[in-house]
Amino acid sequence: MSELIHARVVDRLQRLYLGHVAQRLDALLSTAARDEPTYLDFLDRLLEEEVASKQRKRVAMGIQIAHFPAVKTLEDFDYVQRRVMWSRTGARRRTASVGFWAPHNVRAPQAT
Repeated sequence: MSELIHARVVDRLQRLYLGHVAQRLDALLSTAARDEPTYLDFLDRLLEEEVASKQRKRVAMGIQIAHFPAVKTLEDFDYVQRRVMWSRTGARRRTASVGFWAPHNVRAPQAT
């Protein structure tokens, strides 16, 4: 009987487009059996997993659609090179990577 209910729950999760929770249901149920959360806490954990999964998919899809040549993070940004480029230009500077005009009184970010 439990296998029938499990299959029905997985089917309903997939029909509601909650695929990540449907895939991880066994792991989430075993964690819940061990920790014994309240029903509301368990539901909160399920929804948290699904929202995080959808957010990761959304970001990955946005990066793919944008056709970026490479994925870069703030740790990869070269502040020293950017400061040199800013100091070589005149009163109105244009940064190539950011694409905006900055007035002469705006300082470049300092390297840490």
